[in-house]
Amino acid sequence: TRTGALGGASGADAFCTAEANRPDAHVRVRGREFVAWISIVSADAAARHVHGTGSYIRPDGTVIASSWTVLVSGALAAGITLDQFGGAITGTAWTGTQSDGTRAGTNWVDFAAQAASDIGVLGALGSTTSTWTASINSYCNTDRRLICIEK
Repeated sequence: TRTGALGGASGADAFCTAEANRPDAHVRVRGREFVAWISIVSADAAARHVHGTGSYIRPDGTVIASSWTVLVSGALAAGITLDQFGGAITGTAWTGTQSDGTRAGTNWVDFAAQAASDIGVLGALGSTTSTWTASINSYCNTDRRLICIEK
């Protein structure tokens, strides 16, 4: 988990890839490059990610979405409920992103720095509706997870 001060998109992406490359990471994610599912002023999540035609899957092999089109439709086949180790997770994650992959509202200085009063958009882990990426707002100085998608 991290506060909203992620070091911008590049810092969030580096964190995702570093976590995937930990020796105790699940074999399905270890050694791969990941991009954080966050939107910044200069690039929505949709512009930061490859629009894959293959399935988006969790570490346990469960299909979350059968393609990019399904991923951004707001209707997932399964919720994001596992971390990079294959362990169960609940709660929320920093996204700043609507279900179609575009920027949601205002996210303090692009996930780079925050004041205690700054607010960002969170997704609900486990949700299979559009709330998986845009559920509630939260103060940016609180710890939340990141959703990381393979590049």
